[in-house]
Amino acid sequence: MKIILLILPIFLLATTGCSLSGVSPKTQTPITTPIEANSSTSVSTTPKVSCDKEENCCIKDEDCKYIWFTGGCNTPEYIAKIQKEAAAAGIRNGEASPRDNVTCTCENTKCITHN
Repeated sequence: MKIILLILPIFLLATTGCSLSGVSPKTQTPITTPIEANSSTSVSTTPKVSCDKEENCCIKDEDCKYIWFTGGCNTPEYIAKIQKEAAAAGIRNGEASPRDNVTCTCENTKCITHN
């Protein structure tokens, strides 16, 4: 009977992944399997990025627009937010001179002005 009482706690510790040396429980490594070429599951190659256009964050080039009175490329949602905040604070924003041949790109979730 004493042997059973001695073996039972050791067995319970072994089955829960704990060791007698006080080491934390074992972590399980997730198993990943490749998707077969003929699989009906589609995988997107575009990384999912979450950003708020009102914070001047872009995902693709089309999100960025040249807004001449700001002097550069921004998301229209961001400019609308800034104008609304300025109007509420009684601030009148200045205007930049228009520029020709300006292009906008989205790089690292930020609108970049090229000229």
